[in-house]
Amino acid sequence: MREYGSRGGTRGVSHYEIGPNFIRLRFRHDPRVFVYTDKRPGLAKVMLMQHLAVEGEGLTSFVHQQAAGDYEFWFVPPRPDARSPAAKSRKATAR
Repeated sequence: MREYGSRGGTRGVSHYEIGPNFIRLRFRHDPRVFVYTDKRPGLAKVMLMQHLAVEGEGLTSFVHQQAAGDYEFWFVPPRPDARSPAAKSRKATAR
């Protein structure tokens, strides 16, 4: 997922991923990823959300005003295994 470039502070969309007929959004302070598709809330809204994501401005406001609760589904992505080599190297570089 790409980091959302909003200048708007600490709440709202933090990351997004765009596909041909969907956009996935992760919000700050929420582990879930919400998936908006051409089925729900519809292709016109998804295309506008994709545009706002790329522009880095206005996406959080649009979702709250026009698409709140109108996602197709959500999921919680798996967390990296703390015992994996990648997780260990991240811990080592964080020190």
